[in-house]
Order: sequence, then structure tokens, then C-alpha cells
Amino acid sequence: MRIAPRGRMDQIYKILIVDDEPLARFSFRNLIETRFPGFVVSGEAGTGPEGLEIFSRIRPDIVMMDIQIPDLNGLETSRLILERHPEAQIIVLSAYDQFEYVQDAINHGVLGYLLKPVQEKKLARLLDLAVQRIISQRETLRDLDQLKTYRQIAESDMVSSFIYGSCGGLSAGFYADHLKPSVKSGFFVLFRLDEIPTQMSRISTDISDFIKHLPGCSAGRWMGGILPVFIKRETGAEIDEVLVESIAHRLQILSSRTVLTGIGSIKSNPAEFPLSYRQAMNALETGQSPGQVFEYSRELEDRFFTALKSTSPDNPVEILDQFLRRLSEPDVILRDCQTALTEFLIQLRRFMEDQGDMQGSLLIANMLRDIPLQEDRLELLSWIAQSLMDYMELQQNSHAVEDLQIRKILKYIDLNDFNEVSLETTARSVGLTPQYVSKIFKDKYKMNFLEYLISRRMEFACRLLKESDMTVRKIAGEAGYGDVNYFSKVFKKQKGMSPREYRQSN
Repeated sequence: MRIAPRGRMDQIYKILIVDDEPLARFSFRNLIETRFPGFVVSGEAGTGPEGLEIFSRIRPDIVMMDIQIPDLNGLETSRLILERHPEAQIIVLSAYDQFEYVQDAINHGVLGYLLKPVQEKKLARLLDLAVQRIISQRETLRDLDQLKTYRQIAESDMVSSFIYGSCGGLSAGFYADHLKPSVKSGFFVLFRLDEIPTQMSRISTDISDFIKHLPGCSAGRWMGGILPVFIKRETGAEIDEVLVESIAHRLQILSSRTVLTGIGSIKSNPAEFPLSYRQAMNALETGQSPGQVFEYSRELEDRFFTALKSTSPDNPVEILDQFLRRLSEPDVILRDCQTALTEFLIQLRRFMEDQGDMQGSLLIANMLRDIPLQEDRLELLSWIAQSLMDYMELQQNSHAVEDLQIRKILKYIDLNDFNEVSLETTARSVGLTPQYVSKIFKDKYKMNFLEYLISRRMEFACRLLKESDMTVRKIAGEAGYGDVNYFSKVFKKQKGMSPREYRQSN
């Protein structure tokens, strides 16, 4: 009798088997393909790293993961998969019925835990649960995509109603009242490209994504080369020209075209929003608008970040100095200076976050918050220059910083029991991201953090084997291994002999 779990059997669910025993993999493959219709084994792996590589390549729906696998155990491999792909359904397997395995597996977010030899009914229940979760996840993603589409359509319709007074039979007042929070007042800005680019569709998507993250801004549908944007403002507030220039600046960079702007006055009644739109159109057509935006040097920005990554002979400090000198020239007004600095610092903050520099990211976030408050352009530039130069000096001495960070990490490992040490807890203890900790370990020791930790555990175990009469089981526990068999397997792989052979030879 073939067992068919509940769920959708009108499609095939892919399974990856990770087990270091070829016979075990054959047994699981045979069991799944002969007893469980609707499932197929799409890949097999014998080690943790191999499992990670195959998972990334074939993206299976379900993983059957043995705990005792070499190089990277099943729990660590599962954790890494779930960090990158939280939707993955992982069933862990073990020949040992130990509560700590069960608890650790569940804490890592795996679907379930099975003892070898696997019982078909228990496997069927877990496969059934996996299918139900997969279906639920896919339905949720589909609903989110639909909701996103509906919101985009509704927002475009809302802007159209503010332009024409109504849209689809619904008045501007209806849209304004039903937005959360409701719109009481605001103004229109029109952005016109002097020439429509060939990649207009991509530019339209990119600028819409940019605008939707700006406070109170809603983009309408393009009208030829003109983009209407409604900006919500409180009654009595002034037009936020920095925000307007930020949008124009971004559009200029995306399109590589000259951007003209037309701004209407703030209206405190939705029925008057169309008047703000007509004012903006009149300003655009008559030239009574801010006109061409500040010429931002994308070439300088690209050179700066390339130099910062140490992939060019350029000195990033010198490039930064050129950028700031351009902003200090008499023809650059305060508003353009604020806009250019905001654009540049946003890119710098993203760079810092990619490098794992969360303290630097926080510094930039504080600077971004304070830029609109500055009223003197030269004082603003002096403050920014000093802050950024200090940061650049720190970057140029990054090796010394990394050495200090390494020393902090090693001290944390030394002061804590091996059972409590992991990549996440270590990174948290020194205020870094796990990705950055892995990076500096590879740079320093030519191995990742886990490989280094294993080598330290083995050194500790070797010392106990030579200097104490503790049992191998006790030493395994002291070195952070709950399973003495797995400890022995790792030890032999590292030292070329078993723990007992090592003790006898010393």
C-alpha cells in the first residue's frame, strides 16, 4: 500500500536527502519513491557543505537531514539553510534518541525529528505537515502579491482623482477620507524629462519604488514624460523643497536626463487638489519652477565606492574631498547641497551595512536625520566633511580595527563554555553581524568561524586526552559535543586517529 499524505498531489514535491551513509540514502530514496506518491528525490548529499550547495542549486521543497554528517553537522546545516530560506521544510534524522537533539532541532526551526530506522507512518505525518505548510506559504505569498498590486492600482487611482476631481466614479474627497491616515491637505509636483529614455518601464518602476518609501508621497501614472506626485502636508505647513529636489535628483540619476519641476500650492481641501495640479502644470510650462536640478556627479560616487572596496588605486579620501569641494562652490544652493549629501549618505549607509559595520550605519543615520535641520551650507559641509573624514581614517586603518575585533572574539570564546558559543552569540557579544564575523575570520585564519571553533575544540580535547584521565565521553562533553560518536568522528577527521589512539600515542 502506498501512503499519500493529505494536501495537493497534483504537483510533485522535491526532496533533498543529506546523509553520509550511501546505503541510508538509497534506503530513503527507495522508501519515498515506492511508498509516497507525489514526492521525488531530486538530490543527495553526504556532507553539510555539499548539502548547502545542492540546496541552493535545486531549491527542494523538503530536506531530510541526518544530524551526524561530517564537516558541518545536520543542525548547523539546517540552521544555515533556514537563515537563508526560512520557507524550507527540514526533517532531521538520527540513530540516537536524545532529548537534547530533539530540543536543539526544534529550536533551530526544523519541521520535525525522526529516529532511524524511520517508521513510514511517522514520516507520512511529517510529509503531510510539510505539504500543508508549503501550500499555506504559497497562498500567503500569492495574497501578498495581489494585495501589493491592488494597493498600487488604488494609489494611482487616488492621485488621478486628486488631479481630475474624481476617478472611477469616486470623488477626490472619497479617496482622501478612506486613506489611512486620511488626507486633509497637500500639493502637487510635476517632474518632466526633457527626453523620454528607451528604458522607460524600468525607470518608472524604480522611481515608484523610491517614492513610495518617502513620507506622505504618492506617485500617479506617467503622462508621456511627466510624472505627477502628490505630497501630503499639514495645513499651514510649508512646501518641502528638499523632498521635491530629492525626487528630482533620483529621477535624473535613473534616467540620465534633465529634469524640470513644477510645483503647485498647498491646498487644505481635497476638492481643491486639482487646482494645485493645474498650478504645477502652469509652472512647468511657463518655466516658473526650480528648473534643472543640481548636477550630481555619479562618476565621483562610483569612483568613491570602488576605492572604498580597495578595488582601485584611487584614494577614497581624495575623491570625497573633490565631492565636497564641488558642493562648496558658490553656484550650489543650500537645498541642492542637502539633496546631494542625502543621496550620497544613503548609498554610504547601505555600503556600511553590507560590510557589517552597524556602528558606522548608525552614525550615518544620525547625520541623515540632522541634514534638513542645517540652515548654513558651509557649516553643513564642514560638519559633514569632519565626520566623513574621521570615518575614512578609520576605514584606512581597518586592519588594526579587525585585529581588535578578533581579540575581542577570542576573549569571548575563552571566557565561555564551548556549549554556549555559536556564530550568532559571538557576533552579538562584540556588536557585529554574523556575516562580518565570518568575513574577518576568513581574512585572518583562512577558515570560517565554525572551522576555527572546531579546531579550538579539538585542541582543547587533545590537551585533556594528554593531561587528564577523563573518559572520552566526558572529554567530548567538555569540548561541546553531546554525542561521543560524533565527537570521535570529527576528532579522527581532524587528527587522523581516534581519541583513544591519540591518548595512547601520547
